[in-house]
Amino acid sequence: MVKDEQQPSVSATDTVEMLRRAVAKFPHSWDAHFQLGMCLRRDREMGASTRHLAKAAELVPADHPQAPVVHTCLGVNLLQTGNYALGWGEYEWRLRGPVAEHDGKFENSASRWQGEPAPNQILLLHYEQGLGDTINFCRYLKYPLMLGSKIVLFCQPPLRRLMAQSYGNMIYVLPHDTLPRVPLRASLLSLPYLLQPRIGSQIPMETPYLAAAPEDIERLRQRIDGLATGRGRLGLVWRGNPHNPTDGIRSIAPNQLRGLLSLNADFFVVQPDAKVEELRELGFANVHSLAADIQDFADTAAALTVLDGLISVDTSVVHLAGALDRPAWLLLSFPSDWRWGLEGDTTKWYPSLRLFRRQPEEGWERPLAQLNAALVQWLAARQPSVLG
Repeated sequence: MVKDEQQPSVSATDTVEMLRRAVAKFPHSWDAHFQLGMCLRRDREMGASTRHLAKAAELVPADHPQAPVVHTCLGVNLLQTGNYALGWGEYEWRLRGPVAEHDGKFENSASRWQGEPAPNQILLLHYEQGLGDTINFCRYLKYPLMLGSKIVLFCQPPLRRLMAQSYGNMIYVLPHDTLPRVPLRASLLSLPYLLQPRIGSQIPMETPYLAAAPEDIERLRQRIDGLATGRGRLGLVWRGNPHNPTDGIRSIAPNQLRGLLSLNADFFVVQPDAKVEELRELGFANVHSLAADIQDFADTAAALTVLDGLISVDTSVVHLAGALDRPAWLLLSFPSDWRWGLEGDTTKWYPSLRLFRRQPEEGWERPLAQLNAALVQWLAARQPSVLG
């Protein structure tokens, strides 16, 4: 046998057809249904995908090691297609996985809160996933407060000052990683499920629900005023965390931003770890860095409050803009996170966001062109001289 002989490749269509035959032959195989459901999700056949994932969830034994994965994937499908009533319950299965929550940090905490009224009892609500998830789900904090609980919030260090100043004395934001002994606890991401019997499955859309401190706003205003020229002032985030496994599809190469940076506006990089030199090397002097002025998300919130709007890929900063009710234009890769749905240019989560979607097998050229056209109109409406 020749060692470098090329083996025939199997197309995505062939894979789906093979899995369909497997399901027909083994209709009670949870794994066959699961694999087919995941392939159909990739192909955006969400109805068929959800049906097969639901069948897999029905067939897989509850104590099987892969049961949390199957149910969680079903939950993601349901949430992405707007079926929150069923989706939140399936999504709870993620907590049964081997790396759920914080690897033993809650050993001294008591039982999980189940959504019941707990007057005057201390309830520890903790982050679970990324910074954006914490920002996204802290909109639900008001409901345990309405049930009479005293909330201790355990969130990531970069968010602590922002949360403390946004909620004041309504909640206690834990200033360190040493967790207190408390009677009850719950994940922020579980609140929609736990509260569903009381508030229903609709997303609370009241914004803003976070706020910058007046002194931070004034400091950032002076800084931005000193750099800007009087035209539109837009925040910019073109890359995510390089350690995120999906960053390769969501970040944008600097040279693809030439058209955007040619607009009659000043752009302010609001990522402390982003290198503004990558954009200045393209010949644009209208790009400014706020790295020295931003130490945490409280500072970022102040910058976004002063700026006219934000242009961003899918990162925690765009969640912050939405939570502050600031105008933001979100460039979405494919596949996108479940909370952005499958289509449309708006989102139920944040009324102030407009979405520009990259389609399968497509680069960033079309969504960037659409964004540029939208920004030309938006800037012209705010400042008629932009086209002159």
